[in-house]
Amino acid sequence: YVKNVPGAPMCGCIEQMPTVTRADCTKIESVTETYALHVTDANRLELKLTSADVGYSPCGEEEDGLASHHILFNPNSVIDEKLVGKGNCADVIDNTMQEYGYKRSVLEIGEALFTPEDVSPARVLISFNVAVADIGSGDGPAFKVYDPDDLTEIPIKSIAMKQGNTAVELTLSSAPNADAMYRVSNLVTLHKRIAPMVTIEPDSDNGVGYDILHTSWDHLTIGNWRLGFTCEACSDSHFSVSSSEDDEGKLYTSQIFRDDGTLHPGPRSDYNAWGDNDAVDGPSYSVDIIAFGDYGVQIRDWRIRQ
Repeated sequence: YVKNVPGAPMCGCIEQMPTVTRADCTKIESVTETYALHVTDANRLELKLTSADVGYSPCGEEEDGLASHHILFNPNSVIDEKLVGKGNCADVIDNTMQEYGYKRSVLEIGEALFTPEDVSPARVLISFNVAVADIGSGDGPAFKVYDPDDLTEIPIKSIAMKQGNTAVELTLSSAPNADAMYRVSNLVTLHKRIAPMVTIEPDSDNGVGYDILHTSWDHLTIGNWRLGFTCEACSDSHFSVSSSEDDEGKLYTSQIFRDDGTLHPGPRSDYNAWGDNDAVDGPSYSVDIIAFGDYGVQIRDWRIRQ
């Protein structure tokens, strides 16, 4: 009641008022005064206030304080643009900042994917919209993978940062049931790497979590040849024609197609769909199934047809 909000005037018009959730106010509820009346030596009647008691009480409705009290006497007031109510501050601030060309920085989980069934040990790849700070074991587990129906968990063996810290990979102690649905929850606060004050707060023990989707490989195998999408972390989309190991134990990539229309012929060994699953430019997997249509086949955003 007695101090100003930092950056705002102590006293001013509503238009100068900072945007806040609510503001309290007080009103005079009762006044008790005691007076003494006596005759002076000059034969005058003198009245003197000897005591006063002023009772105060909150004004306005309990849930919105000053807002309802002010509107009661000023029905055309715009005070509701300044006293926005619980849970509405962030939206009001965002809308105001957008008028000046600013946008709030956010950290979000994009998706959580199981590796394909033939990968051992099974893993979960959690992708973020931006790079996150390194996630370690700390004082306990950082994530949990669980069945939301019975809350049974799959223990996590290790955690590794991937794709320039825009993803984290959880290696599981056992394989998930292919017919079951699983979720993953963060048990620690996750921080944006560039602006660590931007966070994802820990999920509760039985919170909603994030659905983990089952995946399959993004390639077709024909004998010892594979046609498919490679390099999930690349900014450009790559489609490779590659072959498996020869007698000398080598992998060959015959041709790489890139979504900018350029061709990158072999022989070479990178961007190989037979390559190491952990390699940045290796084979990829996704929830997009390979689709066969009329004289054609589609693998992710690539289509081969007659």
